[in-house]
Amino acid sequence: MPSVAMSPGKGSSRRSAVDLDALLADAHQAVVARIESDRRPPPAPPKAPIHGGWLAACLGAWGLVLVLFLTPPAVLRGSPPLPYTPPSGLEEASLRWGLWLAHGRVESHRAEAARLPTRLGETGFDDPALELVVIGGTRYRLVGRLGPLQLVLDDREDSERFLGTALEELQAAP
Repeated sequence: MPSVAMSPGKGSSRRSAVDLDALLADAHQAVVARIESDRRPPPAPPKAPIHGGWLAACLGAWGLVLVLFLTPPAVLRGSPPLPYTPPSGLEEASLRWGLWLAHGRVESHRAEAARLPTRLGETGFDDPALELVVIGGTRYRLVGRLGPLQLVLDDREDSERFLGTALEELQAAP
């Protein structure tokens, strides 16, 4: 604030009135500035910088977790299941049972899809000992091979007669 010095004498009242007006104007500007500064929101604190190294490390870790989840290593998956080996002396009964089951799956697929499957795995029944041979698009033959033993089930053959007592033989086995 400016200091006002009033000198006594003639015309001092005029000088003091001018100085008083300037003093009031300065005070008014100071009050207005204070009110305006109080109305303004306080300045926002500065944002912390984002460190790219941490972001890259987190993204890399999540990527590794995703890869391990989608394609687990062989240690986590375990060994693949061994192929089925029927008990000794029951190879033919086991092969007949497998061919009977595959026949049912092929017939179900034919009824649902109105066509024959191109391979046995299409029916959800995938056995390396069994093969589906499509003949002319409307007929098929199931071929089962187990070592030197080979059995064939044709689609026109009665599957119940083909099965015979094979299921009972397998159930009676220890």
